[in-house]
Amino acid sequence: MRKNARWAQCGAGAVLSFNVDESDRAVLPRKSGIRDQASTPTTALMTNFAVLKNKIIQTQDLSAIGSLDILFPFLCIIISPAASGPITALALRSVTDFLLYDIIPKDYPNYAIALQEISSTATQCRFEASDVAQDEVVLLKVLNLIDALVNSSACQYLSDKNILDLLDTAISLSYQARLSEVLRRSAEQVIALIGRYLFTLLQDIDPADNKKDNIMLHEPKSTANSDESYANVTHELASEVTDDTLTSLDTASKTLEPPHRLPSVVQFLIIMTDIVDTRNPQHTDQARAMSLRVLNSSLASGGEYVAKHSSIAEIAANSLAKNLFQLTKSNSPVLLPATLKLFGTLIEVIPAYLKLQTEALLEYLISCVQIDAAIPYSREIDLSAFAEVGLTVSVSASTKPKDNSSRVGTPAPRAETNIRPPDAKETIIEFIAYYLQNPVTAPQLMINYDSDPSRKDLFSRLLSVLCRNTLPDAAEWSTPNVPPICLDSLLSQIVYFLKRLPSLGDTSSSELYADVENRYNEKRHLLYFASQFDVKPSVAINFGVEKGLLPEDYTDSHLVSLLKSTPGLNKKKLGEFIAKPGNESILDAFVADFDFSGLRIDEALRWFLSSFRLPGEAQQIDRIVDSFAKHYYDSSQGDGKIANPDAAGVLSFAVVILNTDQHNPQIKNKMTKEQFKSNLRGMNNGENFEPEFLEEIYHTIKSDEIIMPEERSSDAGFEFIWNELVSASKSESIIPFISLSSKDATFDKFTFSKFSKPVITAMVYVFASATEKSVFERIMAGFDMLCELSQAYNSPEICDFIITAVSKLSALGGDERFDPQHNVTIIAQDGSKLTVSDASITLGRNPRMQTSLYIIFHILQHHSGALNKSWYRIIRILSVLYANSFLPCDAPTTVQEIYGLSPMMKPSTQFVIDRRSSKEGGLFSALSSYLSSAVADEPEPTEEEVESTLVSLDCISSCNISEVFAILCDLKEPKRVSSLIDGILKEALRIWKMCTTSRSDKPSEHGPDSSSAISTANVEAPLMKAKTEFIERIYVPVLSFLIDLIVNVVWRFTGELPEETYHKLMKSFLLFSSDSSDLGKSLFSRCVVGMIVFLRLMKETQRMELEQEMTAVLVSVIPGTTNRSYEESMKAILSLFSTTDFSPEIPLSMERRPIIDRSSSPSSSKDSESNGSDNSSIRVCVQATELLGVLAQKASLLEGNSGNGPLSLRYLWNTYLMHVSKILVKHSASPCREIRLAALNCLRLLLISPAPVSDVQIVDDVEWSIVFSDLLFPMVQNLIDPAAVKLDRSEIGESRTTAASLLSRTFLQYVTTRKPDAEAASIWLKMLELMAQLISDNQQDLLEESIKETLKNTCFVLINAGYLSINEGESVDGSSALWKQTWTKLEAFMPALRQELQNSGNESNE
Repeated sequence: MRKNARWAQCGAGAVLSFNVDESDRAVLPRKSGIRDQASTPTTALMTNFAVLKNKIIQTQDLSAIGSLDILFPFLCIIISPAASGPITALALRSVTDFLLYDIIPKDYPNYAIALQEISSTATQCRFEASDVAQDEVVLLKVLNLIDALVNSSACQYLSDKNILDLLDTAISLSYQARLSEVLRRSAEQVIALIGRYLFTLLQDIDPADNKKDNIMLHEPKSTANSDESYANVTHELASEVTDDTLTSLDTASKTLEPPHRLPSVVQFLIIMTDIVDTRNPQHTDQARAMSLRVLNSSLASGGEYVAKHSSIAEIAANSLAKNLFQLTKSNSPVLLPATLKLFGTLIEVIPAYLKLQTEALLEYLISCVQIDAAIPYSREIDLSAFAEVGLTVSVSASTKPKDNSSRVGTPAPRAETNIRPPDAKETIIEFIAYYLQNPVTAPQLMINYDSDPSRKDLFSRLLSVLCRNTLPDAAEWSTPNVPPICLDSLLSQIVYFLKRLPSLGDTSSSELYADVENRYNEKRHLLYFASQFDVKPSVAINFGVEKGLLPEDYTDSHLVSLLKSTPGLNKKKLGEFIAKPGNESILDAFVADFDFSGLRIDEALRWFLSSFRLPGEAQQIDRIVDSFAKHYYDSSQGDGKIANPDAAGVLSFAVVILNTDQHNPQIKNKMTKEQFKSNLRGMNNGENFEPEFLEEIYHTIKSDEIIMPEERSSDAGFEFIWNELVSASKSESIIPFISLSSKDATFDKFTFSKFSKPVITAMVYVFASATEKSVFERIMAGFDMLCELSQAYNSPEICDFIITAVSKLSALGGDERFDPQHNVTIIAQDGSKLTVSDASITLGRNPRMQTSLYIIFHILQHHSGALNKSWYRIIRILSVLYANSFLPCDAPTTVQEIYGLSPMMKPSTQFVIDRRSSKEGGLFSALSSYLSSAVADEPEPTEEEVESTLVSLDCISSCNISEVFAILCDLKEPKRVSSLIDGILKEALRIWKMCTTSRSDKPSEHGPDSSSAISTANVEAPLMKAKTEFIERIYVPVLSFLIDLIVNVVWRFTGELPEETYHKLMKSFLLFSSDSSDLGKSLFSRCVVGMIVFLRLMKETQRMELEQEMTAVLVSVIPGTTNRSYEESMKAILSLFSTTDFSPEIPLSMERRPIIDRSSSPSSSKDSESNGSDNSSIRVCVQATELLGVLAQKASLLEGNSGNGPLSLRYLWNTYLMHVSKILVKHSASPCREIRLAALNCLRLLLISPAPVSDVQIVDDVEWSIVFSDLLFPMVQNLIDPAAVKLDRSEIGESRTTAASLLSRTFLQYVTTRKPDAEAASIWLKMLELMAQLISDNQQDLLEESIKETLKNTCFVLINAGYLSINEGESVDGSSALWKQTWTKLEAFMPALRQELQNSGNESNE
């Protein structure tokens, strides 16, 4: 060891700035236990090892020696200033190894005392200094020993004092600026280790130890300067090194201190909190940064157990949070991040203790980074959703700062955005993003702040900051890193919602959910009440009554309670309102709501004036102060120092005047204390106020201005606000903080509904201005996740919002019009066609539009169940694509194939460039192409435009449009199908309006004879012709496409649509089909088919009334059929009748009714009412049957009936009308009388009308035989069927009579145009057999006579026409055999007929 004078006072004092007296060195030989003159500290230390060696040799059992005896020699070296650095380091290493390798078992005697001595020795380490590097090695060994102590199981035996001594030592070393950075960092790690260890203990400590009696609190030690801080106050044990400590330890005198518990944790927190206190200049920013890092790791280790120990949680929530709040004002790149990170950890571990503190901090941080400039307006984006989070949108380049004068909740220090440097703003934004990384942070903010009427909308405010700073222009106010950070944070929130979807449950039965939702709605009402109160209080009060904020018979007390509890109420307006003339009772009630007992008058006045702003008018001030003084005196009896209410009023005015005098900078000569007392002389009921009383008031007002809390900006103001905040946090009126677990998704849907639209708008805004592929991909993924959440939460409005916003970016689904009038079709040499248009060129040149289009169809294909109101945008895009010949496939054609409609019309272009003819090439071809393009109205597209069109087609092809059509036609939910139909109809009506507008352009107003009129007509005629051609080429095909799409959607739908949807369909299709122009004629057949499909769906869903209405519409439309649409309409109707039986389901009671006297039935009216729905079904069927008859009869009126052309009567009869007749025959045997009669009447019109379709000139013998064999004979046979006999006799008889008449008249029409032949004879004889059956089965005389009369008239006509002979044996064209057979059959059931015919014949001859 070095012994020169230079190192006479070295050791720990040299390193830790502790001085060692020479007297201490002189006494060491004596204290070593070696008494001769040659003894030195070194020999004493070596003697200790010799003694230990002898004990080990002499002892068989080491446990007999004891733990303390084994460690004693090493501990002596560690605390000896005579030992050199290497020796001390070796001793420290040895003791560390004892701990690391458990060399001394725990069952050795004095084990716990030995460990406590190791701890004490480590904090008292002294050695002879040599060089700085070697000295730091020793100090590093000290830190290693402390590390081993804390990390080993032996730490549990250390006392509170031991733990705090170790902490002090580590802090001392970390404060030494002269030490290397490595050593100081090592000391910081040891401090952090101690902190983590202590806070980990909290899970094993009973919270009952929080009682103050059990907690040892120590004031932090003074720190004079950075070099000596904690160095001079560690443990002054060097001067206490005694003889006993170097030679022997009397174990009997050593007492075991209790192990450390909660006091160590509390003291650790106090020490660390004191270091971060900005009011203490003794601590450097470096030390504060160290403390912040240590506290962060320590609190994180404690986790949820910190909140269970109120003594620790209260220190953290009050003292530590207060110091952190002050540190947030720092712009240091080291302090600010560490401070915010620690505050984030605090919020995580003790949220219930920090509800108001969190609000104050976040509000302050928001004020630092919020951008008051309005969002730049964008024509492509709907920015209205930003208003939900308080953001403003500019309509021009100018900006409008927001008015934050009226805020809710805890006041926070004001901070303008321009005072914080960009880097600090970026740090704050990073903290906000970090704070929101906890998946439950957003829901917790929503339910604890945005749903708490007394708190600010923190979630909405944070969302506002993130959305605003996500926009590209935010980089101008901060750094370029801020927008990406904010975008990532927003996307992360979406991911958190998505991850908790499996935990989503039913919230309908949750009382907490209902309570939060009610409070949220109440807060919205209160905020609206506050906004209206600023404008007109009477309107606000009426609103309060309407929303239940006030009872209908409210009193002044009710109103005052509402005014005081309304968040964000303008205090200036409140002061004017209560002081307004006529509101005296409200003012008295407002004042009476305060309890001033126990308060001095200036204290009461300060509290009273903090609730509103005193108005400026003198009379209003008088009213307020007088009311206050009266109530103050009544509630406190003047505090024993005020004589009466008048004296209280005078003193109140004096306090107000004094406050203005002392704190108004414009007043130079301030009022003195004596002047204040002099002004009040004799004002206390003729007496003077007590001087001490007035002096206290004077000094209080002079030192502390009566001012609104939010207007305080100094340190004193901060102290006042913070104290008020801490006091308010302990109030029972504060709604407790609601904590959620990481998997609790109870409030996710509630939060998502308020979160989604502003975020979507921000994402769309970024998407619109982004140029990087990675940004596109991230936003696309975000949209996909949002749609998945929308579907899971059953919130289709979110997905609709995305579709609407993105479709505007795609331009195809927005309000822009891509007029296809300038489209050009190019026919390539291989015959393929390519249509180049403005839309294809624009889409091909704009990658953003292509991505938008892909996003829309991707959402449709993967989240169609989440769409509701946005179908119009999708249909709008499909319409534009179809108009510009973009669709790579046709729309669904199921209905067209079933009903035999013509193929879907496709848009055509006016200009076609056929390049097949130019394949020869050569000079002539080039010259011809040039000349043709020069004279053409539309120039040939350039290669660039063609390339852009090809890119557009590739983009559309990637959207998989065929799958889109399949999805549209396979929707199952009635609500979504109805919304889809609404969207298609909206687009169809838009195009229809464009068509009608183009056709209804007003002609020139010039007179018909003027030259101007002639010239104008010459100009207008070509224009009108061009418009008409354009409508035929573009609009008609697009409308046809949309109509077919609707029809196919309805055809495949099997559910029940709302009645409103049916009415819209009927109204729209009637509009499309009723137009007399070429447009209406082109769409007529498709509209008719559509209405028939709707009719089919109505029948399947048993919508009787709608069936009847739709049938009536068809009946009114079909008669207007023209040659162009008749055949398709007929095909559709026949197909409908063949696939859907229009015969109603007749109840058994109606099918099998016995013959009764209805007039005598007492229940007839009741039966009629009960069969109302059946009657409706009957009416529908009757109308449908009549519709067939109308269509059939209409055939004879069509143009072109002559010959054998496509619309000849022969063609129509064979193709359609025969099928119609068969349907009518089927209905002629219906159990329902109305249907039978309608069918028979339609057959009559079809077969025997004045201009019958079945005219003899177009129906040959074979067809006539089919008329009787397949139509008339089955008709009569069905009515003779036994099943028909069971019906009401009167009804079936009437039908039989009608059928007999129809049969006879048809036969007469047939036979009068032909010569008698075998076929006619066969028909006649079959008819006689059926007539015989009809007569024999009729039991009613009247009906029997009617049928006989019909047959008699038929025979008479045949006789007069020469087909039959009355006299037996006569032959008419060889018909005697026929007559014999006829007469034989007639005599069987009408024996007197022959005589009657003869008599009639004789009379006729005469």
